[in-house]
Amino acid sequence: LESERVVLRGLLSSDLDDFIASLDEEVCLWQGYSPDTIERYRRNFDFVVRARWRGFPLTLAVTDARDGAFLGCYLLEPSQRSTPRDGQIGLGWWLNARGRGQGLGHESLPIVLTYAHYSLGIPRVLMGTSADNVRAIRMIEAAGSVLAERSPHKLPNGEVAASLWYTHSESAGGP
Repeated sequence: LESERVVLRGLLSSDLDDFIASLDEEVCLWQGYSPDTIERYRRNFDFVVRARWRGFPLTLAVTDARDGAFLGCYLLEPSQRSTPRDGQIGLGWWLNARGRGQGLGHESLPIVLTYAHYSLGIPRVLMGTSADNVRAIRMIEAAGSVLAERSPHKLPNGEVAASLWYTHSESAGGP
């Protein structure tokens, strides 16, 4: 999976250090991650790497097409709101400091959505973001997602954020 500037590939065990390093202060702020969350990722990293649906990886590394540098990741995962079996899956992501502010999210999100719909066979992808995360909202809406719900969401660190939930349907098309 690639575009002009990024390559998306299944996460590898060898990505552990880059993955953990990508969880910088800004990522932790928006994701609601705490040191405990980061430690759980570290301990369970092999499980995250091996997670599959219909044989396809559910965690994709975002890498620089020029030099292969790790820029972030996309996590396709079941949640309380969605499961692959009911035709919907949750999508979360982040880009590290090097990857932010260059339009790489706008470039890579449609690729991931197409992957979810056509490779994984998931008709609907659910994405949530804090109501004040303007960059994420623009990116999600530019990819053809539709606002489905406004509701509070408890983040991993225990804080509750006013959140927007979007769905992207297979019928919205791809890149």
